[in-house]
Amino acid sequence: SSHPIGMPLFAAPFLAIPWRLGIPGMPDLVLGLLTVLISFLGYRALSALAGEWLGEPRGGRVVAAITFFSTPLWFYSRTFFTEPWLAAALVGALWAVRHGRVVVAGLLLGAALMIKEQALLPSLFIVGWAIPRSGWRRALGLLPGLLLAGAGFVARNVLLYGSSWVDFPQHFRKGDVLDGIAGLAVDPARGIVWFAPVVLLGILLLPGLRKQSAALPAAACFAAFYLLQAAWIDWRGGSGFGPRLLVPVLPLLALPVALAWRERARTPWLRVALCLLAAAGIAVEVVAISNPFKAFWSPSLGDLLFASASRGATGLGAAAIAFGLCWRATGPEAARSPVAP
Repeated sequence: SSHPIGMPLFAAPFLAIPWRLGIPGMPDLVLGLLTVLISFLGYRALSALAGEWLGEPRGGRVVAAITFFSTPLWFYSRTFFTEPWLAAALVGALWAVRHGRVVVAGLLLGAALMIKEQALLPSLFIVGWAIPRSGWRRALGLLPGLLLAGAGFVARNVLLYGSSWVDFPQHFRKGDVLDGIAGLAVDPARGIVWFAPVVLLGILLLPGLRKQSAALPAAACFAAFYLLQAAWIDWRGGSGFGPRLLVPVLPLLALPVALAWRERARTPWLRVALCLLAAAGIAVEVVAISNPFKAFWSPSLGDLLFASASRGATGLGAAAIAFGLCWRATGPEAARSPVAP
């Protein structure tokens, strides 16, 4: 196989009984439902984290919904790609660290490393955040999960490849870094600006984000992961929808979304920008989900949205409804009193 075996190994026990029972739709039905469940748990963790950061549970739910449904997190939450599993595992690890459950965080990080080795980069940032937050002694609780992942990595290489303890299904091959940086940003079929437009909130709110303690490590993690994928020779990631390789770190976009939610009452234009960007992203997602086979084969944004009148109408209708819902959700009259995080 040219892909890591961690994800199939984790999925195999869930397939065994339905397969023996002869349930129709195997294995796609079970694998799809499994990813939906994992994505839902990641969504709940993101909602809780955003609510605690804002000191407002309802605001956390709005922030998580905008981040999830206006980016490819939604599209990939129904697939058997590694990226939604990684996103959920990393968000879950952040939630576990924040709540003092470092052993659980270590197990989730270990699972992420078994699913795909690129998870090492965001995992290092999470470990670096966990140590000062939890203290050295408690942070040692991360070790069991990480050591299990290391043992699994070595066992996989010895049993499957036989070349050395350190080997990978796909060796890293450097490509044109500048081309990858530009492509992952604005390529018509891969650009994050088009497929997850809430990323622009991070640029609009840069001065305000600098004052947030969580913003610097989150931005550094996002940038490092972005550069890693941009440096790879196949930064497009093969067939897929939008910037698939960036999906594991898309939950970090919740930070600028949360800041926009917090400042929306004092800065009216920010509320408009938040609702417009969320509506644009949701429209793209709705069209992609309603045409999954077309979306899978890497269409440009124009081909996806405007290849037919029905798609254009679907996108416009979804954008109008999403804008209305977002506008109502972000209204000052809808906010509840903040609670202590």
